[in-house]
Amino acid sequence: MTLIELLVTIALIAIVTTAILIGSGAVVNSRMRGAASMISGAIRIAYTRASATSRTNRLAFDLDKSTVELEETSDAMLVQKDDTTGGSEAWVTSCRTSSSRNGAPLR
Repeated sequence: MTLIELLVTIALIAIVTTAILIGSGAVVNSRMRGAASMISGAIRIAYTRASATSRTNRLAFDLDKSTVELEETSDAMLVQKDDTTGGSEAWVTSCRTSSSRNGAPLR
């Protein structure tokens, strides 16, 4: 076997392996596992920080920018019963009030 034949064989094996991985969804599954690990880690950090500082924390998911932000306030956070915004309007008001006293929320 010549060196060229060996290189062609290795290239074919690489192409077939890549096609199998993409076709089986292994790449997508690993991305999903990575995203789930990142979110669970962010939840652990938020819980630990909230326990240590006795402040209200929340994770804000921005799907357009593909980001997760940890936000913190020292004010009480209450959501009204018929609130359709999920409490985001109350949170923005709370963060604005606390940022004037305690600095900006964590980002």
